[in-house]
Amino acid sequence: MLGGLARDFARAGLRPGIWGRIEADRFAWAGRVADAGEARAKAREIQRIATANLAGLPARTAYVVCPHEAGTGEKARAAVREALEAARSVPDGLVGYDGGLMEGNAAAAPSASYEARHRAVSRVLADPGAVHSVFQPIVHLGTLDIVGYEALSRVEAEPRRGPDQWIHEASEVGLGIEFEAHCIRTALAVYNSLPPGVYVSVNASPQLVLDDGFTTLFPEGDLSWLLVEITEHHEVDDYAQLGARLDGLRARGARIAVDDVGAGHSTLRHVMQMSPDYAKLDRSLVRGIDGDPARRALVKSMVAFAHDVGLTLVSEGVETRAEYDELRGLGMQLGQGYLFQRPTSALIRALPPNVHEAVQGKIVDAPSDVVAESSRAA
Repeated sequence: MLGGLARDFARAGLRPGIWGRIEADRFAWAGRVADAGEARAKAREIQRIATANLAGLPARTAYVVCPHEAGTGEKARAAVREALEAARSVPDGLVGYDGGLMEGNAAAAPSASYEARHRAVSRVLADPGAVHSVFQPIVHLGTLDIVGYEALSRVEAEPRRGPDQWIHEASEVGLGIEFEAHCIRTALAVYNSLPPGVYVSVNASPQLVLDDGFTTLFPEGDLSWLLVEITEHHEVDDYAQLGARLDGLRARGARIAVDDVGAGHSTLRHVMQMSPDYAKLDRSLVRGIDGDPARRALVKSMVAFAHDVGLTLVSEGVETRAEYDELRGLGMQLGQGYLFQRPTSALIRALPPNVHEAVQGKIVDAPSDVVAESSRAA
């Protein structure tokens, strides 16, 4: 059906402009128009084509006129998302974006889509079963012992979208900190069931760390079982204040990691400014490292840097035996990825024997019994 739509759009003769597929079931046309009236006419023609799909499904259409309604590409995409959301409640399914307010709304009122999006996030936060945690083992590359688990969130709610998209959506409607905190509280339900000497890792943005309620997320007493991964989604304005907040956790035994090192401009600055205990290499540096001299050289230099400053490196996204062998050869200590274990709702004590056989070429006795399930612990 989507292929047929793509062909029909391409044949529509909307010029000058280009077509693209921007999400699983969303297409976009970017082109030149004289004014908003022409944009609406083109949107109406696009909707007519889209509604004639093979499955007979209804279609929502939105149009944004740049630059006066959305002056950058990022703002234009955000405007399209908001307009399409508002089109859910419009009888003819066609909405234009006008400076943050949807057509037909009072000038002083928030847009229809903002209210709907805020309600959707609020429903997730209010539903105790909407967010649950899965756990991916972090493995010592030499022994294949499990040294920790990264807690990852999954959201079972409409509209269906990934956890990163839900967090982004929550941030856009002013509930980002609340959503992050909810994910952490859900993950920490298993901390009493952790095997001795093994940690659980949770993700936190700098904005959450600086929030007054951050430290109340964690139980009283020793936190040597906790690793806090600082994400790279936002710039940090005050490293001194951030460091002071993290030092309070460190004083109770918690360790700090910088997530996705190498994925963005802020991660290396995080490493230099925060002096973390761990740094997690982004999967983009690990993928195909066995056949890429540039990646190999970069990771080798980072291993040397980590050794000099007493930093523990973790490789994310280890998926093949060749990547594992290369990382071990470069001196990498820890890793996680599908080669070892996909995220599961249970904490396992050790990797199954078939993983040892596949990775190390030998079979060892490795119990895979479950010590906790997040749903039961919650």
